[in-house]
Amino acid sequence: MRYIGWLGHRNIGDEALYQAFRSTIAPDALVVPFDDWSPVSWMAERRNADVVLGGGTLINVRAYLGAMQRANELGGRICVFGTGVADLAYWAQHGGRGRGDEAEWVRVLRGAQYLGVRGPRSLDWMRRQGLGSAEIVGDPAVSVAAPSWDAGSGRVVGLNLGSHDPVQGSADGVYQAALHALREFLARGYRVHFIPLHDIDSDAGAALAREVDDPGFVVHRFDPDVQLCLQRLRACRFVVGQRLHATVLASALGIPNLSLSYQPKCLDFLESIDCAALALPTEHLTGPALVERAFELEAVAGAWNTRLVQACDGLRERQHRRARDLGWARP
Repeated sequence: MRYIGWLGHRNIGDEALYQAFRSTIAPDALVVPFDDWSPVSWMAERRNADVVLGGGTLINVRAYLGAMQRANELGGRICVFGTGVADLAYWAQHGGRGRGDEAEWVRVLRGAQYLGVRGPRSLDWMRRQGLGSAEIVGDPAVSVAAPSWDAGSGRVVGLNLGSHDPVQGSADGVYQAALHALREFLARGYRVHFIPLHDIDSDAGAALAREVDDPGFVVHRFDPDVQLCLQRLRACRFVVGQRLHATVLASALGIPNLSLSYQPKCLDFLESIDCAALALPTEHLTGPALVERAFELEAVAGAWNTRLVQACDGLRERQHRRARDLGWARP
């Protein structure tokens, strides 16, 4: 299998997606990056191995279009598995930034033998383009972890801030709301662990630490190890996260969480697990509102754990079933 995705950038979300394919979704396939030119990848191309457009918001992004065009030319089986569709209306508000070529994307996707997308918003785009065979399989990163949440765990709040993409509202508005919430959590006797999912998130963690001198606030050093990130999340009573995969990984573990939903892809995932109520759109975000929602969430944390586990178990089963159908895993 030759995998197309945003790999090699030390981004926990994208590495978790790739790890999910290699370890649980396609355990019987040899999974290699599409643009890797090692002897193994060369042999995979010669043998017409499956080409998979993997997890992440890749459709309508020009950086991945060339790989899909080449895959069409090679003539092997092409599968879309858990991919999100970039919302071009959102990106038009921010200058496009390499998003577009919608008609050409539709053309290359017509050559795919399987179309499985991340969530309802991506599915709606597929259907509007006449790609009626598409279905939702969810974000593949839910398959990288099994549920693990202790209702009696300590009073630790997980916090993540960071984004490579423009933020609806403003990045400073999100930071100020998080700073207000951080102070309130600490004042109420909670410990707060800042969990970076990319090295650039560490800038926000360091800025918060300069403003809040409190031993209860721990800023974890960034490490690209997916399993270490999961270990850090497991220590949390609940999580407040900006990055999409802070939400995805917390949900996969069954940890109650709030999404600082800074662009449409966040809702694409939450709607795939019928949990849009966990979204706090950043264009309307305030510190007091974030604190209020966080403690409302904690008051019914057990119910949210049950709901998240059931929803993510459903996605995991669907992903594994489709992987078996595609011959990537034994029945």
